[in-house]
Amino acid sequence: MTQTSGEVVQTTTKLRALYALNPPLGVDSESASNLYRKFFNDLGPKRTIPIRGSFTHNGELLAITARPCTASQKKRHFSKSSFLEVGDAVLEFSARFEFPSQERFFATDHTGARIATTREQSIAHWKSYLSHDLELTIQSFFCALAIAYEGAVRPTQNVWIQDGSEYGTDRCYLSEIHDSIEFLREKNAFPEIDIALDTVINWTFAQNGIFDGYSDTPVSRALNYFTRLFVHNFRNDELSDLVWALAGIEALLVEGGRSSMGQLREKLGALFVGKIDFTWLSKMIADSYNFRSRMIHGDRQIRSFFRSNEDESKKRFDEEYDSQLFAIGMLVLLLRFVISKDLTELRFNTVFKG
Repeated sequence: MTQTSGEVVQTTTKLRALYALNPPLGVDSESASNLYRKFFNDLGPKRTIPIRGSFTHNGELLAITARPCTASQKKRHFSKSSFLEVGDAVLEFSARFEFPSQERFFATDHTGARIATTREQSIAHWKSYLSHDLELTIQSFFCALAIAYEGAVRPTQNVWIQDGSEYGTDRCYLSEIHDSIEFLREKNAFPEIDIALDTVINWTFAQNGIFDGYSDTPVSRALNYFTRLFVHNFRNDELSDLVWALAGIEALLVEGGRSSMGQLREKLGALFVGKIDFTWLSKMIADSYNFRSRMIHGDRQIRSFFRSNEDESKKRFDEEYDSQLFAIGMLVLLLRFVISKDLTELRFNTVFKG
């Protein structure tokens, strides 16, 4: 701490971010429930990750641990999480930070010129900005968890606590990843691939475009497309998630000059031969591409967006939702495959048999 004009200014701060997680429900598969429990066990012992993408705290360590939700936390912080019960998992990120000095932390105007502030003002601004400075690292970690635990780790609510006081809430991201993988499991189309958590975290954090620059390989491109599936509020349209997921799949499997649908059918069939029914796989690829094409090219009969609260026919709902779930789940499966093989791209050879 420092003293200015007779007043003591605290130059350190302790920051905690608590994320309530959706527990498994009765409709969830045994695999999803087991992965949730595995996550709870794996993250029970405190681990650390380096802060990335921060202007002033890059490389410092952020402690992470999964703890049972207490009655006090449920009442004070997570009352809106209707499925969360006392004892369910809460993921905590925490660290103590030192003000990095006015030479390293300062504000600029629209021209880039430095704005003159007192030390007290700089410290106050730094403290208020600090949680935003950690968002990139935390959300990238959740992205890795979604891949490692196959969508079983699902934030539902969060709170930031600084020096013992709550000051920010609900900056968590949602996705359809869990439901998508459950959809593939129901079709026996999500084969097991064994990958260690640290392998997934290190791989995710190492990909260009996540913290710095832009993607530079097919797998880093696919991962950055994958991040588009995380949103603050669930999307209320038929197309966005499908487009992003298929883009990620194409980044890994499609070469220019040939039919995308044909390449997916051949390459996914080759990768998962004997593990996913080829007839079903071919149909889902065709259905997903046909639906996307008709929507993008204006060839599908639709109704006003302002009627989106009305029930859809089962046939149309299945066409839209199944295509989306298939594409998202298949992208997760492919990412797990390339991580397990430590690949930067997938290469295929065409073999002709006489």
